[in-house]
Amino acid sequence: MYKTWPMKIRFPGFFLCLLFPCLLAASDPAHSDPSGGANPVIAPAPQTAERKEGVDWNGLILQSVNFLSVEHGFRLLTEPGTRRGMRGSFWPGYSSSIRSLHGWADGDPFYVNYVGHPMMGAVAGQIFVNNDHRYRNAEFGKSREYWKGRLRATAFSFLYSTQFELGPFSEASLGKIQRTFPQQGLVDLVITPFAGLGWMIAEDALDKYFVKRVEGWTTNSWIRLLARGGLGPTKSMANLMRGEVPWRRDTRPGIFVADSYLSGRAQPAAEVVLTEPPPGVAPFEFTLDFLPEFLPGTGATCYGGGASAAFRLSYAWQLVGEAGGCKLQGLRVDLTGDSMTYLLGPQYTFRAGRRLTTHLNLLAGGHKMTEELFYPGKWNALPEKMRTSPDIAKYRDLYVRGEETNGFAVAAGGGVDWKLNSAFSLRIADVRFRHSWIRPLDGVNYSNGIQFSTGLVLKMGTW
Repeated sequence: MYKTWPMKIRFPGFFLCLLFPCLLAASDPAHSDPSGGANPVIAPAPQTAERKEGVDWNGLILQSVNFLSVEHGFRLLTEPGTRRGMRGSFWPGYSSSIRSLHGWADGDPFYVNYVGHPMMGAVAGQIFVNNDHRYRNAEFGKSREYWKGRLRATAFSFLYSTQFELGPFSEASLGKIQRTFPQQGLVDLVITPFAGLGWMIAEDALDKYFVKRVEGWTTNSWIRLLARGGLGPTKSMANLMRGEVPWRRDTRPGIFVADSYLSGRAQPAAEVVLTEPPPGVAPFEFTLDFLPEFLPGTGATCYGGGASAAFRLSYAWQLVGEAGGCKLQGLRVDLTGDSMTYLLGPQYTFRAGRRLTTHLNLLAGGHKMTEELFYPGKWNALPEKMRTSPDIAKYRDLYVRGEETNGFAVAAGGGVDWKLNSAFSLRIADVRFRHSWIRPLDGVNYSNGIQFSTGLVLKMGTW
């Protein structure tokens, strides 16, 4: 896609989490050996103080502001378009950014939307976990405490990411980037918190089943440091936002402990007791999907993601609602487009509650297609005053021609899930055919599509 202004390049700062532990360890006098010997200093285990309940709202707000400042500071330092957008009156530019939002894709590459933004959502969630006294010590597993805590964190991540996109201290207000083509999609509002939940779960599982084993195999503090930092970058960033070393874990001692805590000579902080889940099938399921779509006869494919919720009506029947979207690939360089679906309908599950289950579904709802043709010559011909004006939306038709169509859609298909435990399943595959009653765009008919999805299923009510 041709662009005449810098594309948003966000979140590479997260990868600095891999470097921060090394820099801080090298400069932290509390963790140096005063004798100059090779043996690491034994750091005391975290104190098992009286367990607190509730959320530390003061800490949560302060650390969230710290993270927001880092993000916006990085944007202002690296994005000339954001700095230009700071000019002019606030309210006209802000309202123009909000009004311009439409469609799914926002012009960012795949790794930004589906890697960078989930990392942002995971950092926001980890910040909440660090301040949620009741659930922050819960480790990955089947316990109610763990899943309740992560769902609470995801709710906060949704609020944080919505503020980052649309709030008074957001991309829409600081830089007003959504008022200009092509940064006008809604993908980040969905992907940031819900893919962030998947990222948090992945880091928690790695921390429990791999990082702790590495710490048990070696007393080398640097290897332990790299394991914690490299396999927990969003945990590291959240720790930095609360003024702690990146490798801190509230459930066990630091990396500079001479003996392995897994050997029994040093014990972690008080563990949350895991409870056995009750038998039965989940009354509610939430799924986060990677959602590519193939569009026969168009020469284009579509890559994106979405989320769905399933309410159980009986042992075998569920009512499923889902929303998702994707960005069209394979279009010519001056054309961009995206697809968004929102569907609802019944789903029948075979052998519900078993290790391997299959399902069939029939969904109906809506399908919206958007295409925008960019005229770079006309944009370059605009006077600088017009290109930096808060009212740039007035001149949009001079350099962008947009088309969209929205119509009724139906989709039918089925898939296979593999149960990992009573709280968590892997959606191996879900394949369905979609037909939409929409008009062609730019002479291309996008009415038919084959949707393929795979993702993570969170089950509620079975633990």
